[in-house]
Amino acid sequence: MDNYFTVFHAIATLDSKYVKTGQTIEVNAGIGEFNRLTRQSIEVEGVVRNANDEGLVVHSFRAIGKPGNYCVPVKIMYTRPDGIIDTISKKLEYIIAE
Repeated sequence: MDNYFTVFHAIATLDSKYVKTGQTIEVNAGIGEFNRLTRQSIEVEGVVRNANDEGLVVHSFRAIGKPGNYCVPVKIMYTRPDGIIDTISKKLEYIIAE
């Protein structure tokens, strides 16, 4: 089973980047070809969440605040096939409209 997962790419997205205050935003985050063998652990807004059976973390939150630009910090930690633990950080930006 060598080279079953040789390309790594962190993926973290918001389902909306332009919202009004009080609306819900969902974060979807994972690593490359979603695979349980990578033993992912994903931190969203400082809270560590384990990946589901599909290798994906889904996190929803309400956009609270004054109109302006905001970001959601996401840190993706995973184990590569060679056993090395790797981390990739992302900042997902969104705007709260007036």
